[in-house]
Amino acid sequence: MHPRIDEDLFTLEKYADFEMEFDWKISRGGNSGVKYRIQDRVMLAPRTICHGFEDLVNLPLKNRIMDRPARRQECVVGFEYQALDNARHPDGKRGPIHQSRALYDIYPPSRDATKPIGE
Repeated sequence: MHPRIDEDLFTLEKYADFEMEFDWKISRGGNSGVKYRIQDRVMLAPRTICHGFEDLVNLPLKNRIMDRPARRQECVVGFEYQALDNARHPDGKRGPIHQSRALYDIYPPSRDATKPIGE
């Protein structure tokens, strides 16, 4: 299974204080999220010259590319509300700070409130 797009959606506006509320649905084995309070944007290095995800992000920080080259993914640095198929995606097995409703890699959800895939 492959995603249909390799892009992020951004608002044109900048917001200071806000309340975010939304419904979401994830596909079987899916992994997505909503990033907010974005601090930086980086074009990832080609996988052919890097091994881990950290390398993909850190290498371009040393030599910035400002435009979006074809077939390269952008990484945004900020907080992420995780939207995940906890049961089927490998991140769901890495522990609660990587599961749905987590502040990704920082703070776990208070409870698992996910519904079955497709709902």
